[in-house]
Amino acid sequence: MSVSGKAQELYDKMVEKPAGTFFSQDDLERLTSVSKKLIVELVQELLNSELVKLGTQDGELKFSAVTKAEADKVSKMTDEERMIYSHIEAAGRDGIWQKIIKTKTNLHQHIFTKSLKALENKRFVKSIKDVKHPTRKIYMLYNLQPSIALTGGPWFTDSELDTEFVESLLNIVWQFITTKSLPNPFPGQSKRAPGEEYNPDQTTYCSTFDGYPSLEDVLDFILKSGITTVDLSVGDIKSLCDVLEYEDRIERVGELDDCYKATWQSILEKGGGLREGTDPMEIKDSQWSIFDWYTQMPPSENDPDVMCLDSWINS
Repeated sequence: MSVSGKAQELYDKMVEKPAGTFFSQDDLERLTSVSKKLIVELVQELLNSELVKLGTQDGELKFSAVTKAEADKVSKMTDEERMIYSHIEAAGRDGIWQKIIKTKTNLHQHIFTKSLKALENKRFVKSIKDVKHPTRKIYMLYNLQPSIALTGGPWFTDSELDTEFVESLLNIVWQFITTKSLPNPFPGQSKRAPGEEYNPDQTTYCSTFDGYPSLEDVLDFILKSGITTVDLSVGDIKSLCDVLEYEDRIERVGELDDCYKATWQSILEKGGGLREGTDPMEIKDSQWSIFDWYTQMPPSENDPDVMCLDSWINS
């Protein structure tokens, strides 16, 4: 893998730049003080030694430096292995379907299978599952992590939707938002400090209240609580909140609709929002109007005995 002094000098200049940097021929000329003709010869020497590889950026053919460890690894491959490896490397974290590699390399099936298996055994490449196409065998470099497009993100485990995990997080997110939505959403279940009186009139915050949680607040709570070891982002929390909003368990509030509060109905359905000592099941059994959710009515009172507001206004 030894190269001439001038080629080594050019290579050293290239590796000083951030990894993955692409160089045009003009860029390489500016790195050194040699002629354009000599640049071509030096680049060819580095290409032959696997220290530089070709790539395309913005439709233009460019050059990129390869680490000596990577170059040493590639130099020990057969021509067929090197060909397959180059296509897998170019696919990055998105991976490439085995059938596409076979088409691009145009190798005989036996040689293709043998070479691909050799790359796997040497831990240069690995096969992964694609949640969108479970039957396809996707390959990528061994040291890379698959993109979310392949894995499905944090909601998938072994390419299967983890419904139990998702449902658990939905409930946790809803509970956190609920605790920030009302002063005491579950008065019959929460513990109060000695001497603290329950005020049934203070069941909601005033209209100017601005302490409702944002997506960042929810994410911060989950990360600090250690509820899960799965890496979550604000986008993941947004997906969970979208589901809760669709289920009418939370709603958006704030000047920019960037915060959330639990809906009154979702709190009632969980037995909250009631005066202390009230049995939630008794209220559900006494339900008498679709417009009056879980309001406690005397057992003797029924619809015919109740004056509806519309009737009273129009009388």
